[in-house]
Amino acid sequence: MEQKKLSTFIFILFFGWLLSFPFEGRVLSELAIEAKLTGNLHVFFSILAHGLGLATSGLFVKEKGPTKRSLKIILVLCILGSLVFYLPFSGLWYLSLGLISLLAGFFVGWLGFYFKKFSSPQERLQLAADVLIYSNILMLLNNVLTEYTSPLLGLSMAIGFLVVAFLLLPRLDSCPFEDQNSLHQERCSIASPLFFLCLFILIITINSGFMYQVVTPSFAHLRFLTSFYWALPYIGAILIMRNLPTKANRAYLFYVALIMNGVSFLLFMFFDRSASSYLLIDTLMLGAFGICDLFWWTILGSFLDYTTNPAQVLGMGLSMNVLGVLVGAVAGDWAILAGGRAIVPLISLVVIFGTIIIVPLLNSKLAAYLKEHVFLVKFGEHPSCSLEQALQDFKSQKQLTTKEAEVIRWLLAGYTYKAIAEALLISENTLRYHIKNIYQKLNINSKMELIKMFASDI
Repeated sequence: MEQKKLSTFIFILFFGWLLSFPFEGRVLSELAIEAKLTGNLHVFFSILAHGLGLATSGLFVKEKGPTKRSLKIILVLCILGSLVFYLPFSGLWYLSLGLISLLAGFFVGWLGFYFKKFSSPQERLQLAADVLIYSNILMLLNNVLTEYTSPLLGLSMAIGFLVVAFLLLPRLDSCPFEDQNSLHQERCSIASPLFFLCLFILIITINSGFMYQVVTPSFAHLRFLTSFYWALPYIGAILIMRNLPTKANRAYLFYVALIMNGVSFLLFMFFDRSASSYLLIDTLMLGAFGICDLFWWTILGSFLDYTTNPAQVLGMGLSMNVLGVLVGAVAGDWAILAGGRAIVPLISLVVIFGTIIIVPLLNSKLAAYLKEHVFLVKFGEHPSCSLEQALQDFKSQKQLTTKEAEVIRWLLAGYTYKAIAEALLISENTLRYHIKNIYQKLNINSKMELIKMFASDI
């Protein structure tokens, strides 16, 4: 538990720096204005470098995972690279920005090992939500500091996030991935479903880049509101999704988010650029982005259990997010040059329509792997009585403990005893004790009988 909280906090701090500074952060934007940089070359350069780092992060670590030394080196280099921006503008800015963005991609991808190691599949929705919520809160605090003091103070705060992460890193396990095997032994390759998931992430995040390039600059005159409010609906939507009851049908909320997204871009076309318009448009748009981001984040997190190299899976998925933002930014530049206000919602609606088309195909590819995923379960053609409901019934009828119900979930998913023990942070002997109690309470003698019992009740 301590390792899970620690790795999550380091993840949050690093993301706070990333969102505040190199990845289209307010600090980078204000520094560019002070340096009288024109255009968005520095932004595109940073995004490309970060996407490359994410996509290739799995090539530099194997099944054992990253060493603490390599993580420390990246943090130190990111700190030093950020310090370059205290100097007057020169070509060194671009060199440093490209390097720290590339290294940030490596670091985020490598954290996939900790994401997998210290959380069970059932915990990853909350874990992903926590990272997205708190890193965006750090970013908003930094935005306000940057807006009302100076970008150099905002840069100092962002660097402070990295310094704290560096100080906490030694407390992480030095080698938590020994003898790690794929947790699902009798499964086919995940290449096909992962491809469709990456395609889905790419398409659905195009509107995010479109927002950065077209919508946000249109309200730049509302400095007070845009400095703190713009991400609050995003945080609020994720917070609501995180705390919904387990039985709540989150799947329909995804379609609601798509509608919110389309409506927000239509309002952007017809409304003026007043504060009231901004509040309505931003609330709908960022709330939709929050739901959509949590949607694909948690699905991507579930895929970590099907690989011995989580950096490869997490890095590839997040690189598609970065590529989507870049494509959206390019589309935004084209829309601005075209000069037609009707082009803005048209592009966004095409993206939404493409998302709606790909969702059923994505679901069919993922159904064999993620039958109980909180977002996907209602999309598939599964019986109305879910595994979760069956477990709740058995808990009350057979006096199963919460831990025993958790063990049953893992057994039915096809995990080995060793894998379950590792995921639940218990010994194999303790696991066998729980399984013995389960069999006694259910009056069965084998795992096959357990599967047949739940197959008849689901």
